[in-house]
Amino acid sequence: MAETDKDDLISIIEEDEEILDIPETLPLLPVRDVVIFTDMLLPLFVGREKSIQAVEEAVEGDKYLFLVTQKDPIIENPEPNEIYEIGTISRILRMLKLPDGRLKALVQGVAKAKITEYVGKEDIFRVKVEQIDELLADDVDLEIEALMRNVREQSEKILAIRGEMTSEISTILESIEEPGKLADLVASNLKLKIEDAQALLELVNPVERIRKINELLSKEVDLSTMQAKIQSDVRDEISKSQRDYYLREQVRAIHKELGETDEKTQELTEYKRKIKKVKMPKEADKEALKQLKRLGMMHPDSSEASIVRTYLDWLVEMPWSKSTNDVLDIKNAKKVLDKDHYGLDKVKDRILEYLSVRKLNPKMKGPILCFVGPPGVGKTSLGQAIASSMKRKFIRISLGGIRDEAEIRGHRRTYIGALPGRIIQGLKQCGTNNPVFMMDEIDKIGSDFRGDPSSALLEALDPEQNSAFSDHYLNLSFDLSKVMFILTANLTDTIPSALLDRMEIIDLSGYTEDEKVKIAENYLLPRQLKENGLNKRKRLTISSGAMRKIVSEYTSEAGVRNLEREIGSVCRKAARKIAEGKKGSFKITKNNIHKYLGVSRYLPEMDKEDSQIGLSTGLAWTQVGGEVLYVEASLLPGKGELIITGQLGDVMQESARAAVSYARGNLAALGVKENFLENYDIHIHVPAGAIPKDGPSAGIAIATALISAIIEKPVNKDVAMTGEITLRGRVLPIGGLKEKSLGALRSGIKTIIIPEKNKKDLTEIPKNVKRKINFVSVKNVDDVNGLLTYYHEIIDKRQDLPFDIDGVVYKVNSLNHQDELGFVSRAPRWAVAHKFPAEEAESQVVGIDVQVGRTGAITPVARLKPTFVSGVTVTNASLHNEAELSRKDVHINDFVLIRRAGDVVPEVVSVIQSKRPKNIRAFVMPTHCPECDSKLKKEEGEAILRCCAGSQCPAQKKQAIMHFASRKAMDIDGLGEKIIDQLLENEMIGDFSDLYTLDLNSLEHLERFGEKSAKNLVESIHKSKKTTLGRLIYALGIRGVGEATAKALAKEFGTISNIEAQTQDNLEGVDDIGPTVSGFIYEYFHDGSNISLIGKLLSNGVTCASEAKKEVRLVPQISKKVFVLTGTLPTLKREDAKQIIDQYGGKVTSTVSNKTDYLLAGSDAGSKLEKALSLGVEVLSEDDLIKWTMEEE
Repeated sequence: MAETDKDDLISIIEEDEEILDIPETLPLLPVRDVVIFTDMLLPLFVGREKSIQAVEEAVEGDKYLFLVTQKDPIIENPEPNEIYEIGTISRILRMLKLPDGRLKALVQGVAKAKITEYVGKEDIFRVKVEQIDELLADDVDLEIEALMRNVREQSEKILAIRGEMTSEISTILESIEEPGKLADLVASNLKLKIEDAQALLELVNPVERIRKINELLSKEVDLSTMQAKIQSDVRDEISKSQRDYYLREQVRAIHKELGETDEKTQELTEYKRKIKKVKMPKEADKEALKQLKRLGMMHPDSSEASIVRTYLDWLVEMPWSKSTNDVLDIKNAKKVLDKDHYGLDKVKDRILEYLSVRKLNPKMKGPILCFVGPPGVGKTSLGQAIASSMKRKFIRISLGGIRDEAEIRGHRRTYIGALPGRIIQGLKQCGTNNPVFMMDEIDKIGSDFRGDPSSALLEALDPEQNSAFSDHYLNLSFDLSKVMFILTANLTDTIPSALLDRMEIIDLSGYTEDEKVKIAENYLLPRQLKENGLNKRKRLTISSGAMRKIVSEYTSEAGVRNLEREIGSVCRKAARKIAEGKKGSFKITKNNIHKYLGVSRYLPEMDKEDSQIGLSTGLAWTQVGGEVLYVEASLLPGKGELIITGQLGDVMQESARAAVSYARGNLAALGVKENFLENYDIHIHVPAGAIPKDGPSAGIAIATALISAIIEKPVNKDVAMTGEITLRGRVLPIGGLKEKSLGALRSGIKTIIIPEKNKKDLTEIPKNVKRKINFVSVKNVDDVNGLLTYYHEIIDKRQDLPFDIDGVVYKVNSLNHQDELGFVSRAPRWAVAHKFPAEEAESQVVGIDVQVGRTGAITPVARLKPTFVSGVTVTNASLHNEAELSRKDVHINDFVLIRRAGDVVPEVVSVIQSKRPKNIRAFVMPTHCPECDSKLKKEEGEAILRCCAGSQCPAQKKQAIMHFASRKAMDIDGLGEKIIDQLLENEMIGDFSDLYTLDLNSLEHLERFGEKSAKNLVESIHKSKKTTLGRLIYALGIRGVGEATAKALAKEFGTISNIEAQTQDNLEGVDDIGPTVSGFIYEYFHDGSNISLIGKLLSNGVTCASEAKKEVRLVPQISKKVFVLTGTLPTLKREDAKQIIDQYGGKVTSTVSNKTDYLLAGSDAGSKLEKALSLGVEVLSEDDLIKWTMEEE
């Protein structure tokens, strides 16, 4: 940085020194705030790096430097176009390096010059310059002499006014004979603007320069004279205490001389205009004029004037009479609400009701609504949607953590820095007196010595009082009756009752998994795609399966806030790959979602404990929704004391004591001695111990866990319960049933026991939740324990029953209640099955064999002594693989415990070590296939040995043919295992494609084959030639490809040839197909023998219909329309109706919404019909649908 040293005097060297030869190219030093004139001597401070290098280069050379002024002094590193072209060649007389790295240089102007070319710009500016020769004035005539005399006199006059005039300066001025030098001397000492000084420098003619300086001096004389007069006028008024106003008084005096109005008068006039314009109430207008009068009598710079000025600013900026016009289009409002929020029907109905009443009665008072629900369910965004639907302004303030009453009512103006409260500030910010005003987190307001903010809210939130709300700062009444207040809270327990009484509570419970998936697909994903720049050309898609997995395994919340974060994370990772140059689109499936979000973080079913004695499952309501709560009870030898752990609150501890008292009073009914608990301490614990818990609803769970410990019977892990209990065992109603139900659903609970009086709340439970969870209502704890006691009694009697059973069923006795609960598909909601544990029995291993599976898997199988288990005689049990065989330590001749559940293949549970005989023999897994003698291999990451011979292995060949002919594959009826054995033994077939070469002649000579049986098999084989692509893919027996995966491949690609052409990445993009299975599919379709096998099938006449998207015949009434089906149709089954609608270009969905075009209704239509009628959806009959299709034909 180069700038003048303001403390040094600038002088002119009277006598020219000898000027050396000046180089053509010079280093350039841009200076700011000063223009250097010829012969001018001044010190410069140099701080910029380039400038320091320029000075050092000049010193090392001939000490010449080109000084030129930059146009804008603020610019730190000016470019050539930001520097004037004409400057002064200067010589460095002295240079001093300062401690801070800067330089101080004494320079003298030598000659004017003009930049002709920049020859260097990188480290420093180097320029070629062309000297500007000074034109010598002709003989000094009378005019020039008069100009020079005038310049001298005016210079002396200015210096005299400033008090700087000396005899030496007068002598110097008189000694200069040349007009140009005189002009430069005077110009260098005047405080000229940069533009004026530069213009003077660029004048070559000395006469023009002296004329120009004469003009500038005239202005300076007038200015200095005026300044002196101003100083004289104000000097008498300035006392010792008023010296700080000196400069402001000078400016005012200048305005007075110019005949302009002063600032104070302007300010008062402007305030008066604003007060009139804002149309305040009479009381406020009177107060404003009073304060304005006070302001006029005060000194403008006094502290009191500043306070009054701030107060007036608030008064004139408040929206006393300014409001927006409500747009009360109910249908449009519904569209706005539905656009941004899925579900929440009750909330939307209440809002639409308010708008409807507002439309009929515009003068109604604004309601005070309070949205209560866990985080992330849409409370805040609902407020924004309400404002949008009414075209009102929206303002939001957060009340969380507020403890000072002044935050609501404001501070009184006697306090320094006083301001109005949050409500008045919000109204000023939005600029209208009828906004939608949202107060977030009202349940988190505190109170301390500064007052209680909730009490201050009583007036604002009371429709009967808020028409005259008084803020301490304004000290005037402000009408809040037109404001629509909306409050939000996570729970109402902490809201004072007086404040709660002024609100209308609207509950927003959490979302179900299905609702979250819908919200994610329709709202969250499109928003995140847009925010991450992925909304063009469908660069990223997330399948429904992947979305459901994100909901269930990567989030655990009542709302959708974390869900949106996870979706955003997926989008960001895809955006990064695109930014790095990866081409194509990204398809996220549930099989590759882990690549974007890592391993699953929440596996609710993994949290479920096994059915255990003394362990019950309760349900808790938290600020983030419902959760399961495990209650543990243990009996320890002691003196009958009660130990409670797990950070239980006072209410929950009381529930525990009530449960213990109930158990003690009913020991006899439980079949236990009445003094049983005298010698035992009871320990009740509720994990997790670090989290505080409270509330009465865990009473029934505590009682059940304790009774389970007493009678030593386990509690079913799939049953959860909630309810408060009394000393007499009555089960009292609880709150938050919907949230608790959703929490139970997330945790895999199948049955919930609820208080009898909570049955009415079942209407609030979403239907899809009621389909997945059975609700059992009880009046007394005995009802719960009675069910469990009966269950265990039946288990004990099971072996003696004359028939086989696998569990008990609990039913609701009341027929009215049965009708109310209804059915789900073919299962009644009023009945719940309680299955028995899988039955176990003892047997002995007489041998161990291995079986070769269709894909070459080698499975060890225990050969057992015939044992009767669950109504079946078992002789074989699976040992799964070599690792399981080793882990369970099973030997030949061992006595083992075997288990059989339902139709599942029996398995060996464990060895009975106490009965292990001495003659046991270890079994060693073979190294070669027992069927084909091929070497067995274990693939990386697998515990299974495999035979890799494929179709060359007789066992695999046989299993492949059996699979090919199975019912879910090609469905060849009559082709059993024994017939396949004959066909293979007689070499009539080599693989399953040869089945289609068989005829009557070749089959009739086989054992047990007559003409009819042979004909039936041939017809069945011939019939199987026409199949679907999904069945054919499944029949091929590709490793890892089940029925669902086969259908997905068929639907995605349409033909075998299309599948053959896919890369492994493309195959992995199909929903339900991961990297492992995609590898198996890719390898299968790139194996020459497999391609040949498929070719033989096709050449033998096998044809398959494509399962890709079908061509539809468009019917105008059906095409692109959305249908919902309900009730029982007269002739069509629902699947038939769906196929007809699909065939003609329509779409069938499961729920009625504003997007539904038609409801196809049959008899016994339920709630869907009611909803369709309320939404104005057209209702069709079966005849209407058939008529449309016949018109097309």
